[in-house]
Amino acid sequence: MRLFSRRSIPPNYMQVFIDFNKSLKLINDKSSLINITITRIIELAAPEHVYFFMFNPDSTNYELQESTSYSTKRKLLFCGGDGLVKWLVLNERQLNISFDPEYASIYSENDKTVLKELHCKIVFQLKVMNSLKGLVLLAPKKNGKPYSGNETEIIKIILDNAALAIENIAFFEEQKESLKKMYRADKLAVIGQLAAGAAHEIRNPLTSIRSIIQYVEPEIKNPEKRKMISNAIAEVDRINEIIKGLLSFSRLSDANMEPFDLKELLHQTISLISSTAFARNINTAISFQPRQSIITADAGQLKQVFLNVVLNAVEAICEEGSIDISVKGSGEDGGTEFFIISIKDTGSGITQENIDKVFDPFYTTKAEGTGLGLSISYGIVHKHQGELEIRSLPGTGTEVIIKLPVKPNSEKIKPTPT
Repeated sequence: MRLFSRRSIPPNYMQVFIDFNKSLKLINDKSSLINITITRIIELAAPEHVYFFMFNPDSTNYELQESTSYSTKRKLLFCGGDGLVKWLVLNERQLNISFDPEYASIYSENDKTVLKELHCKIVFQLKVMNSLKGLVLLAPKKNGKPYSGNETEIIKIILDNAALAIENIAFFEEQKESLKKMYRADKLAVIGQLAAGAAHEIRNPLTSIRSIIQYVEPEIKNPEKRKMISNAIAEVDRINEIIKGLLSFSRLSDANMEPFDLKELLHQTISLISSTAFARNINTAISFQPRQSIITADAGQLKQVFLNVVLNAVEAICEEGSIDISVKGSGEDGGTEFFIISIKDTGSGITQENIDKVFDPFYTTKAEGTGLGLSISYGIVHKHQGELEIRSLPGTGTEVIIKLPVKPNSEKIKPTPT
């Protein structure tokens, strides 16, 4: 630490480093770690405000993650291909913001707008293995003085350590989520194999039972007994519907992969529930951003997925509300382009405890539900080499995010053993 001058460093800087290093060892939540980093920067240099922008791989932009003054719900971002980000990628030092003519070529119009709105004075990189993971912006210091060289050096050291810790947390969360998805997919595959055999064995005697009940029904004259006969037939039909759901697991491999218009399919899905939505005062809207809308997939299976999700949204809205469907296109992701479909409702929401169970077969909170809709939907999306995620909180509505490849790898679509 001899390279730092004592005159511009707070007397407690060593304790700040010690406390920060302890935090890196104890915290395993990205948001908490970012907030701790912001706190340490404020203790060291006393900026008016600190802004953390983190890379979003889906949009390839750097979006506001945490801030001391702005709500992170505001859509402030730096575009991945714009001048500021390019400069930070190519350079290893922080950038002192200046709008003098000699610096004008660095910034895009969006860069200038965001930097001026935040009154940004200096920008630091969050780099890991020469990859830019985020941007940290500082407003002017509270005392009005410029940032000293020693202060920026210390902040850079803190941010380098924070970047590694954030990357480790992100990697851990990614691995944890991957294991969860793998376990869920394997579980559904096993259930599908068992269900295929069991369903066929059950369906034959069930058909005989229904035929016998229908055969003797005309001879029953007692009203009470006739009601019992009708209830029995209804229960047999309900069992048959459950069997159809079980068979859906085993039929996921029979995908008819052909190009079709995704936008048109979404509009068809909305038209199927339009009368129900109108009766409940539910507004529906579709926003489609990508220039092209052709996807190679099984149109029938994807319609089943979208219909399951939209019907769940309708049932989650008690009287009036809205269902918004938005579609974005991701950039190159492992060599494959994806459509990212968001279906967001203003319904009652789902507790965190229940979110972890909604994909389990036969789990349902509905009085008459079978609990197979989301399980089948998850299986279909997985077979299409996509991802399905649910975000929700009680009272705030639910968002279902479906990520689908424009053209799936045909070699990975293998028949499910039966």
